[in-house]
Parts: sequence; structure tokens; C-alpha cells
Amino acid sequence: MEEVDKILIHALRQVGTEVGEDIDRVNQFTSELIVEAVGKCIRVIDPGLGGALPTSLPPGMSARFRVGMSLAQACQVKEVEAARGGDGKKPGEVGSLRVKVPNG
Repeated sequence: MEEVDKILIHALRQVGTEVGEDIDRVNQFTSELIVEAVGKCIRVIDPGLGGALPTSLPPGMSARFRVGMSLAQACQVKEVEAARGGDGKKPGEVGSLRVKVPNG
């Protein structure tokens, strides 16, 4: 699993995510880092969709919830588009996706 973590962290750094040098495992990611990573990855995949997405968390809990929902919806849009492209996945397969953002 460590090798998978290294590959993912390397890829995230390549798209501009600020992953600290002290982070070498995915389970060390903070909520802020996850939001930044998801937002930047979507921008790479679809600049039109990703350009409107946040890459940082606001301070308020309700605003954090909205950011999480925006990111989850963007992921769902990309999943549906991939399914329509014939990759064998069902449209809306990520419908249960939740981007959880802890309080604090």
C-alpha cells in the first residue's frame, strides 16, 4: 500500500497540490489537503468544470458542507460522462459519494 500512496502523492504534487514533504501516506491527509487535491484534479480533467471549484475550505461549517457537496457533484458529473464514454460503468455510479469535511 505504501507504493500506491507514493504514486498518488507524486501525481498530486505534479498537478500543483501542496503535499508537505513530511506526508508520505494518504491517511495523513488533512481535510484541507483533500479538498485542494480533489479540486485541482478536477481542474486537470476538465478545466471548464474545475475552474469554478474551490481548492480550500472556508471557516464556517455550512460553507464547508457546500464545498464538499460541490466537489462531490463535480465528481459525479465526471463519472456520468465517463460512463457515457463506454467504460462499462453505470451512469451515476458515484451517486452515493460524500466528501466528508470534519468540523475544525
